[in-house]
Amino acid sequence: MTISYNFHPKHQTAIAQYNITLGKKMFVSQLHIQSSGLSHDLIRRYIHFTPHQPYSVKWLEQSRVDLLTSDYFNSVQIKPIWSKIKQRAVPVMIETTPK
Repeated sequence: MTISYNFHPKHQTAIAQYNITLGKKMFVSQLHIQSSGLSHDLIRRYIHFTPHQPYSVKWLEQSRVDLLTSDYFNSVQIKPIWSKIKQRAVPVMIETTPK
């Protein structure tokens, strides 16, 4: 990533330019579901990603919101397990607490 700035004191402005170099895409390797009392199939209905798809924070967050608004859960956490990443494939943990 590179950052450059141009300051214009006379106009009291500044322009910042960010250049970000993206790395290689990551993929979801596995889904680990921890939920007591409700079936994993029910949870999978609200998940917007599957193993072998590109990893997307947007899909993880949308899945979390959809699970929470389903009226089945008091809490939902969806998080990558970074310590288990292998060859750009990251497993994802889904933890729910039913109502």
